[in-house]
Amino acid sequence: MKDYALYIEDLHTGFYNRIENKINPVLNGITFGAERGKILGVVGESGSGKSVTMLSVMRLLGPNGRTSGRILMDGHNLLEYSDEEMRRIRGGKIAMVFQDPMTTLNPVFTIGDQIREVIRLHRPDIKNADEYIIKLLDEVGISDGARRLHQYPHELSGGRRQRIVIAMALAGSPDILIADEPTTALDVTVQAQILELIKKLTKEHNMTTIMITHDLGIVANLCDNVVVLYGGRICESGTTREIFKESAHEYTRGLIAAVPGANRSKKLEPIPGVPANRSAFTNECAFCPRCRNAMQICAEEFPPVIELTETHKAWCWMNYIPDTASGRPGIMNDVITGNASETEAVND
Repeated sequence: MKDYALYIEDLHTGFYNRIENKINPVLNGITFGAERGKILGVVGESGSGKSVTMLSVMRLLGPNGRTSGRILMDGHNLLEYSDEEMRRIRGGKIAMVFQDPMTTLNPVFTIGDQIREVIRLHRPDIKNADEYIIKLLDEVGISDGARRLHQYPHELSGGRRQRIVIAMALAGSPDILIADEPTTALDVTVQAQILELIKKLTKEHNMTTIMITHDLGIVANLCDNVVVLYGGRICESGTTREIFKESAHEYTRGLIAAVPGANRSKKLEPIPGVPANRSAFTNECAFCPRCRNAMQICAEEFPPVIELTETHKAWCWMNYIPDTASGRPGIMNDVITGNASETEAVND
């Protein structure tokens, strides 16, 4: 059995609309696990539910957020924890790095003051906080740590600020690090440095890292496993190799086809249409209106999970209906799609 540092089971999240007196759904039955000591990529277009999933884990949705299901860490359901218990979890057991470091750092306090606060709350056993902070700063690639302690966020570049935020996340010695688009606000060169830093720290601290991103290039080079979200549901999950080399969902294939350099023999192919409106949830596959291989059943019923291998799962009717000759999932009959040869080529 896999050793999961975090396991999310049948997670439903929505937001209460007071004017309409109803809950608008955002996540609809998310289930996946993050293996201990590995990097999990959570990918999908903007609005697919990536950040809301992680904010649900951290219990940071706001007063109108509504969540059900189970979020298991060390056998305990975080949704059953009190607010006081969750305050100890955040920063201590689970830390989060957001897109823009200036939304995390307080501009009126020095870098030293802000990291000392984390240590005070989650590592009271540390006697010499400044010495510990300087060591952390050196670990994330910031030199002259003694001077940095007295600087304010506006005195540092964007890349250094993000390194400071990562140091703050590490200050509480978390088991799980959630990185929500941590390089979006940075230039390409600094992006690569930050990603390499996250990879190195994950290994050295034996952490579990969850990387939220829309950039499949990041996923290919950084992650061990991948979960693909669309319309508040999981489309596909598996190892990075399975997702890129043996993708079984048309949405996943569309994301890969739209990545520059992913397939140099073909031109870029954007996914037609616009992302699904999650507030209009019904039982059909949310990707159905944009899928070139959609069938009648896709518009009527959301597909059950298909376990293609021990690690590779897909939620797609194309993988559910086997070819009568081979019995392999994912190979369609001409009668069903009229495009069996093309589908075979993708799966092979």
